[in-house]
Amino acid sequence: MYKSGFKTWFLIPLVVLVGVAIFALLKFLSSDNGQIANSQINTSATQNQQVEASQSASSLNTPLPIFNLPNIDEPNQILSNSDLPNEPFLLNVWGSWCTTCAVEHPYLMQLARSDVPIVGVNFGDTPDEATAYLNEHGNPFELSMQDEAGELVDALGVVGAPETFLIDTDGTIRQHLVGELSSEVWQTQFEPCFSELQVADKAIVTDACD
Repeated sequence: MYKSGFKTWFLIPLVVLVGVAIFALLKFLSSDNGQIANSQINTSATQNQQVEASQSASSLNTPLPIFNLPNIDEPNQILSNSDLPNEPFLLNVWGSWCTTCAVEHPYLMQLARSDVPIVGVNFGDTPDEATAYLNEHGNPFELSMQDEAGELVDALGVVGAPETFLIDTDGTIRQHLVGELSSEVWQTQFEPCFSELQVADKAIVTDACD
């Protein structure tokens, strides 16, 4: 009896030691897997940001695509590149279904009151839906086009709404924003380029539009 009890007591520290080792191993593996998962998530996010940046930058310094689209204000009139303002202007892609467009809209109205020319490209709406939205919220657009089939938005590589492009007098895309055009974005990104385009020859426009 004494020997059997002694043997059992002798094994207890060994069992405890093995248990501690297993626990430590499991904890290490769990931590390592977590780090790997986090690394994969961060890598994926970085890749997504790079893709978005590439999409945004891909259209810069290229001509605005050729289009022929109906005028929302005059549905029987077809608008083309020749109808665009003969000065630097904003091209804003919007839809009545777009929540962020509704948030952005008052600032577009403010810019229009400040004599910033804006051309609107509506997509994803019927003509009646687009017209009803502008009647309710106000129309900041000098020209307002209906791109129901996505002709122009596809050519521009638009991924959603709102998106805003700054176009120079020659019809070249100089700035591109995916998302809301806010006061901060206008003042820090768009306005410096817009102001320079208004007074400078295209050949000498430099840092403000880079």
